[in-house]
Formats: sequence, structure tokens, C-alpha cells
Amino acid sequence: MTVSFIIFIFTFLLYFPLKVISPHVKLMDIPDEKLKKHNRPIPYIGGLMVFTGFIAGIFLEIFVLKFPYNSLYKGVIISGLFVLFLGIIDDIYKLDWFVKLVGEVILSVILISYNIRVSFVFLPTWVNIILTVLWFVFIVNAYNLIDVSDGVSGFILTLFLTFSLIIAVYTQNTIAMVLIFPLLGSVLSFLVFNLPPAKIFAGDGGALFFGFMVGVISLLLSYSKFGFWGILSPFMFNFYVIFEVVLLVISRLQRGLSPFLGSPHHFPIRMKKMGLDASKVLLLIVVIQVIFSVLGLFSVFSTTLISLTVFAIAAISGVMLLIFSLSIGNANE
Repeated sequence: MTVSFIIFIFTFLLYFPLKVISPHVKLMDIPDEKLKKHNRPIPYIGGLMVFTGFIAGIFLEIFVLKFPYNSLYKGVIISGLFVLFLGIIDDIYKLDWFVKLVGEVILSVILISYNIRVSFVFLPTWVNIILTVLWFVFIVNAYNLIDVSDGVSGFILTLFLTFSLIIAVYTQNTIAMVLIFPLLGSVLSFLVFNLPPAKIFAGDGGALFFGFMVGVISLLLSYSKFGFWGILSPFMFNFYVIFEVVLLVISRLQRGLSPFLGSPHHFPIRMKKMGLDASKVLLLIVVIQVIFSVLGLFSVFSTTLISLTVFAIAAISGVMLLIFSLSIGNANE
């Protein structure tokens, strides 16, 4: 945790020069009174802060603290830089969704070349490769979708990292821990400035990088070491992300809208229409995700019957929350 603390301080200090630079490189989110209703331009520097802090932490661990080097880290750094700049370019120039999709597929191929991929032993290699590409395309875009309210994407990532760290420690997964420690420190520093009312945003660069790192760490952890059905726990560690995507897709299709285009049907926006402010919305989302994450952690260390029971309870609860959220949207329109 010493690494996390050092990187927290380092990333915190990065805020000040990046804030000065951001208007000059057009990394600013300008209100449009439609989906972007904040009252002033806000810097899109969260992604740069977190990525820079993360890279600094990797170098600190390997070259100063002498953690064992693994070529996998090189793949993560190269791919992370690629996805960060893909997002930054999107922040500035608003890329077509197909261009971003091609970029995300390329990202997946880079990771697969470093053997970061789905590895179900009961499936042929080509199926695992396809699942890897689908997983990264989904999780990268999902984090971009949930980044619509102050603090949400950063807090959801923090919870994922916290519960993932518990599993990494229990399974003695040093590779995962080397990635989690600096990322946790840099994300916590980002949250200092992103909590309501936000002084900075993650931007597409940050959101895509957040999703990318969740995708990588999910593939590195051994969820089934204590029982096969522990493989279901990543769904619960990412419950809110999956829930928000399903909610948006259903809401947009119901209204004849494209699932790929923005719309005001996000869970936080629904909650705000009910009268909750940004802080209360964030607290509600955090509580929901903590509950599901605890259930996911419980399933990792439980017997088969208990793990399946826990997952069934989580699935039923998720469906009920989805139905409730959809009904709120319909009532508000």
C-alpha cells in the first residue's frame, strides 16, 4: 500500500499543471444544455492524471522497489497508452463510433499477443480469442457509458480494484497486485477532484482507460481457485457497469434510438429527475455496487451450492432494479 500512497501524492500534484495546460490543448468539456448541463467548462484531464500516475507506479515498483518484471507489463503499458490517446482524440475531435470500435479491436489484438486473454480450458483457442475481443470491446465502452455523473466511474473502478486486490492477495497473484497498487493510488487522487461538484472529468480518454484496466485485471485474477463457480464473481464486481449498459440499451431501443448514440436515460439522470442531487446519486450507486461486490467476494470462497445461490439472488435483485429503473424512466416522460 506504500506504492498506492506515493502515487496518490504524485497524481494529486499532477492536477495543477494539467489544469493549466488543458484549455490550450482543447481538453475541456463545454456545456451544451442537453446532455452536458454543468455550468462551466471543465478540464478532461482525469485520464491523463490516472495513466501518468499508473505508469509512474509501475516504474517505481520495478526499478526502485525491485518487483519481479514480467513482459506482460509492457503489453499493458503499450495498450493503455493506445486506448488513452484513442479516447483523448475522441474528446477533441468526436470520432465516429466505428473508428473507436476498430481501435478497440486493435487494442484487443495487442493484448492477446502478450497472452492477456480469456483462457477457459474447456473451450478451443479461437473461441477464447473471440471472447477476449468481445470482453474488451464491452468493458471499455461500458465505462465510457457510466461516466455521466460526478464520481461514478472513479468510485466504481475503486471498488473493483479494492475487491480485486483482496482476491489477488489471497491467491498470491503478484502480477495483478503490481498493476492494482499504483492504479488504486492514482484513481483515488482523481476522485479528490471528481467528487461532486467535479473540478475535472475523466473524459473519454480516462473512461476508456478505466474500462481497459478492469478488462485486464479481470483476466489476470484466479476467481475459481477456491471453487469453479467463483468465475461468476466478475459479473458482480462489475454489476453496476453491466446494469447501466443493459438499462441504456433497452431504454434506447424502446424509443427507436440507436444504442450507440447518447441519450438522457442513464440511471444517475433518472435518479436526479426524482430529486436526488449528485452526491446522493453517487452514494446510492456506491451502496448498490458494494452490496453486489460483497456477494461476489463471498461466492469466490464458498461451496458450489452457496456460490450458485448467491449468484441467483444477485441476478434476481438486478432484474428487479432494472424493472424499477425502467418504470421510473417511463413515469418521468
